[in-house]
Amino acid sequence: GLVSPFNVSTAADQAKLSHHLLKWEMAREIVNTQVYTCEIEMTGNRVRKSTWENTNKLLGKEGWGGVKTGITTAAGYCLSSYYQKGEEAFIVILLCSASKEIRWVEAPQLVQWAREIRDQEN
Repeated sequence: GLVSPFNVSTAADQAKLSHHLLKWEMAREIVNTQVYTCEIEMTGNRVRKSTWENTNKLLGKEGWGGVKTGITTAAGYCLSSYYQKGEEAFIVILLCSASKEIRWVEAPQLVQWAREIRDQEN
């Protein structure tokens, strides 16, 4: 998510990173959390409550898990996510989606396309 000429990755790079990240149970728990609220201890015995909301709108839909959403000028709207149902599992990487909202349509379409390709080969 950093904009720099030295910070460049491909969809394949993102898939590899996602694959390795998802091996860790705690990482899966974090990226699948839809809302997280905590209290932050401040100076002077003050406590501030803070809430983070995951921007991955696929979370909560059957089979879908999160990894990362993002946007940069160079890569546009992006998504790294996964779909798992039974033994079937796919990592989905989207770069340069046309809009923030279309990612939630494109990701399931990619899984369907991958299933069709797999079924044709078998």
